[in-house]
Amino acid sequence: MVRMGKVSLKSGNNDTIKATNHEIEEIIVNPRYDRDAKVNDIALIRVKNRIQFSSYIKPACLQTNLDDIPSDVKLTVTGWDTTSPEWNVSSEIVRKTELITMSLSECNSTMMKWNRQQNLPTYRNGLIKGQYCAHGLQGESDTCYGDTAGPLHYFPNNETSLATVVGIVSFGQSCGLALPTIFTRVAYYLDWIEGIVWPNV
Repeated sequence: MVRMGKVSLKSGNNDTIKATNHEIEEIIVNPRYDRDAKVNDIALIRVKNRIQFSSYIKPACLQTNLDDIPSDVKLTVTGWDTTSPEWNVSSEIVRKTELITMSLSECNSTMMKWNRQQNLPTYRNGLIKGQYCAHGLQGESDTCYGDTAGPLHYFPNNETSLATVVGIVSFGQSCGLALPTIFTRVAYYLDWIEGIVWPNV
């Protein structure tokens, strides 16, 4: 089920804004997805019924530029991360925090150095151009368990009603570390996305 129009997973009897739920017709996973290396970590969801846009349900733009966003541009990541020290309780209200970009080259160097002792398969061959890195300064903000598949976006020209999605939360090492979070770079997969959405164009 895809839920839209609300920031809460639960509905109250006195809610003035009603959520709309859409049944999922199909989940289309990128054919090059590698579970071990965690690359090409992107999928599309097709819903059964047409989505009606409103003041509370709007489309987001997709980033088309393959370059990294400048580090002075604040990015926002949203998700349903954990709210307990044991990491076993997820938030019932969508949460957000601000991150900044770490260039792919710096990110690759940072994670390869960190991985010398860890030897995780996700970093053995380095990061690919289809991945994107962002972090909070000194680890004061970060993604956490439950944020996976959440959007990393920004609002160009201070237009707060129209977000541009740069990345999708893929994975990280823990919560609140100085290490960056690894995202899927949306711009890298535009041809694949458009080929699914408009196959005959």
